[in-house]
Amino acid sequence: MGLSPRGAPEQAVHRPTELALGHAATVLYRALSDPQRRDLGELPNTIERLAEQAARMRQRVEELDDLLDAAEASRENGQTDGRATDLRQAKEVWQQRLSKTVASLETIRLGLLRLHSGSEGVASVTTDLDLAREMAEHLERLLQARSEVEESLRNPSTPQSVIPPASSAAPPAPSSDRPSRRSAS
Repeated sequence: MGLSPRGAPEQAVHRPTELALGHAATVLYRALSDPQRRDLGELPNTIERLAEQAARMRQRVEELDDLLDAAEASRENGQTDGRATDLRQAKEVWQQRLSKTVASLETIRLGLLRLHSGSEGVASVTTDLDLAREMAEHLERLLQARSEVEESLRNPSTPQSVIPPASSAAPPAPSSDRPSRRSAS
């Protein structure tokens, strides 16, 4: 027969897991009924946020790999300063965070599959969504903190600290033109 071999598109073969899971979950979400999509309205944003965070974490793991290679090369040349150990530990932390984020995307995808099959209701997916949103918010704070630390290391003269200097440890009194937090709650 005159069949020619057909391969998978290059971008599909080398797609990071978080992008594949995010795409699959988004397709499953779009295939839901209108009422189900309304009930899960925040889901697309959460999926996108988790996929973006995972991509940033994957990039950080790769950066740490490169730094670890350089530290290992220095060690082979007789220079030891403990950097390799610190880098290995940091890489492990970022790898664990990446794994948890990818697992969260997979949980959402599986919940949507169960919703499509009728074996679970929207409430189950909503619970997964709430947990994923909490994790995304936590990861965003971690990634923001990392960016702030890196910025302060690049520009040590730029104050980046959120901790007030010892001389002004007391919080400022609320001004009369804005409500205090206590009265707002």
